[in-house]
Amino acid sequence: MHKTWDREAAITIMIAASLLFLLLFFPVCQVSAWDLSTKLALGYDDNPGREADGEETFFTVYHLGCAQRFTLSEKFDLQASVYASYQELAEVGDNFTGGLTLEVISPFWQGKGLAAFFINTELYRDRYSRDDEVNSVTIGLETTYFLTPSLDLSGKGQISYINYRNKVTPFSGHFRRGEGTRPVSPMSNSMAMNGLLPETMGNRDGVTASADGSSGKASRAPHNMPADREDWFYLAELSLEKTLSDSLSLHIGTSYRRLHSTIDVESFDGIGLTAGLDWLPVDLWSLSLVGWWLERLYDRAPRGDNRHDYERGAKLSLTRSLARFDLFVDFMMMRNQSPVDSEEYRRNVIQCGVIFPF
Repeated sequence: MHKTWDREAAITIMIAASLLFLLLFFPVCQVSAWDLSTKLALGYDDNPGREADGEETFFTVYHLGCAQRFTLSEKFDLQASVYASYQELAEVGDNFTGGLTLEVISPFWQGKGLAAFFINTELYRDRYSRDDEVNSVTIGLETTYFLTPSLDLSGKGQISYINYRNKVTPFSGHFRRGEGTRPVSPMSNSMAMNGLLPETMGNRDGVTASADGSSGKASRAPHNMPADREDWFYLAELSLEKTLSDSLSLHIGTSYRRLHSTIDVESFDGIGLTAGLDWLPVDLWSLSLVGWWLERLYDRAPRGDNRHDYERGAKLSLTRSLARFDLFVDFMMMRNQSPVDSEEYRRNVIQCGVIFPF
């Protein structure tokens, strides 16, 4: 208990220190206007727990985001953002996500590229599945190089530490947030504020490193017994974006991920592919379509067999901008194929709502 409390206290102190840092810099930096956004959405989710036989439910989402940009020097900007999201589900327990992100942004190579170092702290609470409740810290670096006026090359690397607040039962049929926090970057920050980032493409699992970085062995407790869980998640991404016209752009990407967990059957290596397009068919309308495929190769399986999971999914978003707010409709469908029966599932989510930027 003291171990868990100490980590929660450390994350709380980090958040408080970051806020104090902003207050100290506020008088000496050039400050842009606050970027505020609220979101209200209604939707339907046929499998919120990502279970083999999940329970469907209607839901409501309340989201608030706030960002502030500081000019530190001619070459460096600091951007801070805070976000909070509460999801109320009619048939199952509610959940809450809150986080803070700091980014140091700078151009490089005579303005032909943009780099950002970021740190994110996030907490997640879930009344439906206590196994999923985590505190996490992520650090990373993202760069974009402008190859031509219409072609961009982007790369990102990040490391996340995820501490589960409660004991976790492997293969309980519930979704576990093993792949850490949602992506954070200068390019995705405005979407994070609006609560529009797609959910992490996968999750689930990890192996051999202990929380303090020592070489302690992963837990080999019986797979149906609750156990403490801590994860280290590593992610590397590379993507290309091609602007075909003023109204249409395409993007493709690939990624590698590694999850180390103190529950050994949750550890895996993963390779992913993504492709998508952004289209502005007419004035004030925007359409976004993204699809993904992800393979996870687990270090161990419940009965000693090889375990390969394959996840694929797609998300379609349509937005209409009005004078003071935006209307949107999102539809997401995904499927995970696994030799472990409790880990195979389908999920479809549809939601519509309104975003108020300030």
